[in-house]
Amino acid sequence: MLEDIIKRNDSIHCYECHTGKNYTGMFCYDKNSIKVRLFCYEKPFYIDETEPIYLYLENNDYLSMFGNYGGPGAFYGGSRDRPRNVHFQDINTNFALVGPDKWDYSNHIKFLRFDVPDCDDLFSSDEIHDFDFRQLPDHEILYITNIKTEDVEIEIRYAYHRFGGLVKKHEIWPTFQILFLQECNINNYSRYLHSITSFLSFTRGTHFAHSNLIISDKTFSELEKIADEQSYIHEYHAISLQEKSPAFDENLWIGGTPIFARGGIETDAFTECAESWMRRIPDWWNAYALMMGCLKLNRILSVDRLIKGCRWFEEIPLTGRQNTVADIDVEKIALTAASCAEKLGYHDLKSRISGTVKQIKTETRNALLSRLVQLVIVKFPSINLDDNFVKYLMLAFSIRDRSAHGHYEPEGDAEFQKFAKATYAVEALCFLLMAVDLPISKEGTERIASHNLIQRYKECHV
Repeated sequence: MLEDIIKRNDSIHCYECHTGKNYTGMFCYDKNSIKVRLFCYEKPFYIDETEPIYLYLENNDYLSMFGNYGGPGAFYGGSRDRPRNVHFQDINTNFALVGPDKWDYSNHIKFLRFDVPDCDDLFSSDEIHDFDFRQLPDHEILYITNIKTEDVEIEIRYAYHRFGGLVKKHEIWPTFQILFLQECNINNYSRYLHSITSFLSFTRGTHFAHSNLIISDKTFSELEKIADEQSYIHEYHAISLQEKSPAFDENLWIGGTPIFARGGIETDAFTECAESWMRRIPDWWNAYALMMGCLKLNRILSVDRLIKGCRWFEEIPLTGRQNTVADIDVEKIALTAASCAEKLGYHDLKSRISGTVKQIKTETRNALLSRLVQLVIVKFPSINLDDNFVKYLMLAFSIRDRSAHGHYEPEGDAEFQKFAKATYAVEALCFLLMAVDLPISKEGTERIASHNLIQRYKECHV
């Protein structure tokens, strides 16, 4: 773990390997910053922080900093009896790697491993819970599933830790390993990482974030060979300033989760759904990101949350409006309207009329929402949405439109309850639309009615 190499809040002595002048400094990271302060005792200096910065640390590791920012150099001023200055420059970053060598932008990521705290109840098996950890488990005991697409192969397995004195204890948790089948570098690996955490967040209905990220330029089989030879493991520990998830709700019921890997057909369905989720990244990436923004606010009921919910809806590829009037009929209507305008003396309106009339060929917002609600009801008949569902969806978009042009504040408890109901309605529909094309098991389609994003809408009484 990273804490075994560099502890949070500890200051580590280092020198930079960027300029060839070996400016020395102190590196430190905490929950709010990742920063190095470099010093020169002779003259002012400046290091271009827009390029990767490489530091050689006192513990014999290298630290590579990417996406850096900072400012001009400064100095500690002298005095009359000490006519000298100590010059320094602060360089901050959002992401860094600690490892045996420098990591260059051109390096290919072949393998990464990470954990997702609090997602344990999505995974379960009798074999792992009944196993006597006084023995060493083999791969079959620890294995959960394997997800494979054209770009990546993802293995989910159990990690474990044994501890204790006379009475031996152990803890187990799911861990995730991604093997990249195509070229991948430091600029584009995160899309796959965040897609996995978004899939787990989607099915559980809460915001998950990764932790203990390790990156390697070796494949898993190469790492195993290196370990067998007792050579230095080529792994790089990530330091990042990612947003933290809200505290996990221990009372969040697993029974409404449509997709989990708890053995048998449920694990098979989990694998198929995860593969579908990963394959549609190019078209659904914005929807995944906006979903995570909404889930992060699940304990805050605000206009910002409603706006994010509406944006989430609009980024789902299934929500495009369909044409309800044929193009040829639109042209006839436009020509007729333009002819009437000319007869009335409005000769300059022809082009404007044509553009305006073309807008009527798409379905109205009410028709769009009604169609999508019917779509999810057909796929998930157990959800049993009430007759007012579309009404509250329309209210959500009405509030969003008003908020876009000014400030909205619910007046009184009754209006606030309607606002809450509208917020929950748009989140419920978005969740169902994200699920509608996934190969969820028959049991999962029945459980989905008890998902917390659906239940919030149903339990909000107006």
